[in-house]
Amino acid sequence: MSEPSWLRRPTVDALEPLGGLWGVSEVARGPGGFLRHWYATKNADLDPKWRAKRNAFLARHLAQITARKEPLWVQTPDGLFPSPRHLALVFWAHSPDPKGISKFLRRWKGAVPARPRGRK
Repeated sequence: MSEPSWLRRPTVDALEPLGGLWGVSEVARGPGGFLRHWYATKNADLDPKWRAKRNAFLARHLAQITARKEPLWVQTPDGLFPSPRHLALVFWAHSPDPKGISKFLRRWKGAVPARPRGRK
C-alpha cells in the first residue's frame, strides 16, 4: 500500500485556527506533536518514526470513517465545514477530499460555528 497523499503546509496552516476553536487534534497540533515535527522538515526528510505514526493514524481513522460511514463534511449554520474527524486527518497532513478542502478555504470567511456534535 502506498503512503497517503500529503496536503500542502499552507492548507494545513489555514485550518489550524478552526482546529483550535473546535478542540480537534490538540496533541497533533501541540508543541511535541506531528505538525511541529513536520513544519521543521521537508516531507522526504521527516523522521521515519513520525512517518510511521502518521501512516498508522491515517489508516486507523480512514478505516473508522469507512466502517461508520462518517461524513467528511458537516452542515453548520455558516455552511458546509470539514467534520471534526476530517480536520483530525488534515492535522496529519492528509485529506480524502483535498479538492473539497481547497474549495472550502476559498469560500471560508473565518466564521467559526459551534463544533458539530458527534465523534472527532
